Amino acid sequence: MTEMKLYKHFNAIGWENVKVEEVESSEGDRKARIKLENEYIMPRINDKLCLNSHCSSLTPEEKKEHRKIAQQKHDEKYKEKRNQHCRDYYYRKKYGMSEKEYCENK
Repeated sequence: MTEMKLYKHFNAIGWENVKVEEVESSEGDRKARIKLENEYIMPRINDKLCLNSHCSSLTPEEKKEHRKIAQQKHDEKYKEKRNQHCRDYYYRKKYGMSEKEYCENK
């Protein structure tokens, strides 16, 4: 749980500097409040400054979409590293050295 963006941010700025403010008050049942929260958070969920990246009140369809977007961001972030790892694996299996070593000895 301490790996969540929220905790990382709070630890970085210091818990004594955390100030939580109510953005909007809502009357009604839990379902109505969750809907209002989602309407506020969802347009901002991909903003890197948004700390609400794991909203437990999402519908199953919203959770699926959120996971899809998060996976795409993760894949893009680590694409080159993953590709380099695959190339190194190939060169080590075939030539017994990394791609860099192979290119240097060529």
